[in-house]
Amino acid sequence: GLAWLVPYWMKKVRPRVVMLENVEEFADWGPLLPDGKPCPLRRGLTFRRWHRQIENLGYRIDMRELRACDYGAPTSRKRLFVIARCDGQEIVFPEPTHGPWRDCKPYRTAAECIDWSIPCPSIFERKRPLAEATLRRIARGVMRYVVNNPQPFIVQVAHGDWGYRDGALVAAFLARHYGGHENDGAPLDAPMFTITTRDHHALVVA
Repeated sequence: GLAWLVPYWMKKVRPRVVMLENVEEFADWGPLLPDGKPCPLRRGLTFRRWHRQIENLGYRIDMRELRACDYGAPTSRKRLFVIARCDGQEIVFPEPTHGPWRDCKPYRTAAECIDWSIPCPSIFERKRPLAEATLRRIARGVMRYVVNNPQPFIVQVAHGDWGYRDGALVAAFLARHYGGHENDGAPLDAPMFTITTRDHHALVVA
């Protein structure tokens, strides 16, 4: 319902430029079924009405899904950006500054966000054992990112609690747990996936 305040405010104030950011699912905004789930046959219907209402106010409107990693942030977080203008100027989205494209800088990585000096406790020393589904995801991640990876991400650690005086070489990756995520995790030499406020992520070293 908050989205309807946007065209209402635009009609009252008539700013030259309006920029809006939301999750990409915003474009699927539509009516719900009696059970509260989105109606697949009317997906995006409400969003199109919202979009048309802004156009009817005399605005040009354009939208694009942008990933934060393409602009220098070490996360692949993706959002829908909507821009509307009534001043006759072109709507211009920024060109990527990072990525595999020509003249772009390399992606920033998850590894640079981690403080490797913090001890990483062993899962075998936990008071409360991990859930079976979490252990399966970790095992699949170890096979994918360590055992079967021709170039695993290697880091040197020197955590005294582990009994290593001169440090040790370990392979590490990010894993997701809880919440029904069935993927095996993510490498550390790539942008980090979206991190939320919920405890759904873990650093795994092997």
